[in-house]
Amino acid sequence: MIGTKRAAFAARRTAAACVLAVAIALLLHPPARGQQYVPTDPQEHPRLDYRDSMFTLNDRCPVRQAKLNPTYRPVYVNRKPVAFCCMTCPGVFVQDPERYLKALQITPPSLFAKGQKPIVDSSLRYRIGFEIYYFSRRAEIDRFKKDPLRYCGDLTDPVTMVRFHPTPSSPHIVYADRTYYFASDSSLTQFLEKPEQHKDRRNGMN
Repeated sequence: MIGTKRAAFAARRTAAACVLAVAIALLLHPPARGQQYVPTDPQEHPRLDYRDSMFTLNDRCPVRQAKLNPTYRPVYVNRKPVAFCCMTCPGVFVQDPERYLKALQITPPSLFAKGQKPIVDSSLRYRIGFEIYYFSRRAEIDRFKKDPLRYCGDLTDPVTMVRFHPTPSSPHIVYADRTYYFASDSSLTQFLEKPEQHKDRRNGMN
């Protein structure tokens, strides 16, 4: 009897520890601010409407074709969110975004007023931090690179995952041939301590 009570107590203590661990993780990396599903046809695959007034480009996970989950942070493509179904899919998506965008026949909007339709191809892809951008031709990439802060929109801090609008005074570095902007000096410091840990999206929380 005593052994049974001890086992039950241990199980409750383990469960409580798991709940606490999840709560701490959410405090350190709050979930993406997906506000609501947007009714679409078919109804089983609604898009998400995020608090930044952006509907997702996709209506289902580009990796697993499953229903989108607002708990997990999107990846931004041409300043528009691409959402996912689970924790692991963002990290898979960023390794080969062309494959998954083409599978859903997604073409993001142009970054330029009256710009031509972007081509989803790795030769016409450019990245700033976690953001992905596509262009219609090389001349557009060159135009973007001359004044990236004019066209890039809000960015994601690669350490805290906070969305912020970069300015010329924002902390930034070039690492592995990619420019990263940060919301604060402390984020830059943490990035430099473990750059390989922070240089790419790994999952639905960071």
